[in-house]
Amino acid sequence: MSFNHPLTLLDLQLLQDEPSARPAEDRDIVLICLGKELAVEGWPAEYNNHRPVKRIEVIELRTDQKYKFFVH
Repeated sequence: MSFNHPLTLLDLQLLQDEPSARPAEDRDIVLICLGKELAVEGWPAEYNNHRPVKRIEVIELRTDQKYKFFVH
């Protein structure tokens, strides 16, 4: 994702169309962002419940403790 704006539901809906544009690929999608709207919090889990492959993982670098991208 562009780091110029937070992740939105529109971004996720556009990303949802990407796997159908690449039917030969069975890889999962990792989306990295520097912020996200509260409305997107449950969207990846709901999306992934219906798909065994081409799952979407969202990594939000400001709050994800695993990556500790920002140290204050």
